[in-house]
Amino acid sequence: MKKIIFIFLSILSIFNYANAKDFFLNITDQIVENEFRLSYGVSVTDVNKDNKYDFVVTGFGFKNLALSYKDGKLINIVNEKIFTDEERRTIGVAACDIDQDGYEEIYFLNTDTYSGSKIYSDRLIDLNNNKFEDLFEKEINQSELNLTAGRSVVCVDRNGDGAYGIYVANYGGPTRFYELIRDRIKDQAKSLSIDKITGGRAIVSGHILSDRSDIFAANERGDEVDQRTLLRRLAELQYQRNEVEFKRSMYRVRGDVIDVTRKSVEEAAASIIKIYEIFKQNGWNNSCFKK
Repeated sequence: MKKIIFIFLSILSIFNYANAKDFFLNITDQIVENEFRLSYGVSVTDVNKDNKYDFVVTGFGFKNLALSYKDGKLINIVNEKIFTDEERRTIGVAACDIDQDGYEEIYFLNTDTYSGSKIYSDRLIDLNNNKFEDLFEKEINQSELNLTAGRSVVCVDRNGDGAYGIYVANYGGPTRFYELIRDRIKDQAKSLSIDKITGGRAIVSGHILSDRSDIFAANERGDEVDQRTLLRRLAELQYQRNEVEFKRSMYRVRGDVIDVTRKSVEEAAASIIKIYEIFKQNGWNNSCFKK
C-alpha cells in the first residue's frame, strides 16, 4: 500500500511540475498600441461601471490608460483629458470605494519634481453620469490638495467597515491620509499621528500584523526628520536660503516642506554623502503602523 501511495504522489508531483511551467502565459502581444513609455503604477478596477475589471496604467509624461479586455485584445477605453492627463506625470495609482457607493474611485499620484513642492496636484477621479470628474477640483476640497512630491499610494480600510481611505507616501513632505468626511475630502494624517516628513518610497496595506488593515511604509530617510537639524546642516553645506529666487545651491521653506536645488554634479555627489549623515541617526529603516 505504501508503495502504491508513493508511486501516486510521484506521478502527482511530475504532473504539477509540468503544469507549473505553463502557469503564467506571456500575452503581451494582446496589448494594442503597446508603445515604449514610462509607466510606474498599475491598478485593477471597474473603470466604466460595466461590471468588468480593467487595468489602469499610469503614464509618466505619457497618457494614463484604462486597458479593457475585448475580443482577445487589451485596448484603451478612456481618452478623456482629465483621466489621461499626460502633463501631470503620474507615478502611482490606487482604486477603492471611498464614498461607499459601490463604485471605486481612482487616485492618481502625480509627481513633477523629485522632492518637496510640486506644481500639479494629485487627482481623485470619480465617474458620474458617464463623465469623469476630479473631486479635488471641487471648491470644497481645494484646501486639501497634495502639493508635495510623492512616490506611492495605497487604499486602507482602517476601521474594517468598507469605508476606504487613501494613504499617500510623500517625499520631502508630510504623509497624507485622505478620507471622505461629511461629503468633503479631508486629510486625516495628523489626527492619526502618521503625518511623517520623510523620504517615502513605497507603501502597502494588508493583514500584516493583525486581522485589520495594517500599513507598511518603506522610507528612504528614516521615519521622520527634524526640520531644524536639516536646515542647520544645509547651512553648514553652504546652501543659501532664498524664498524669492530659487537657483543652484539654494533652498526655501514652505511650511513643513523644504525645497532644495541641485549643485553641480561634483558638488552634489559630495553633498549626498554629507546629507546622508543628517539622517544617519534615524537609520535607513522602514516603518510599520499597526491598527
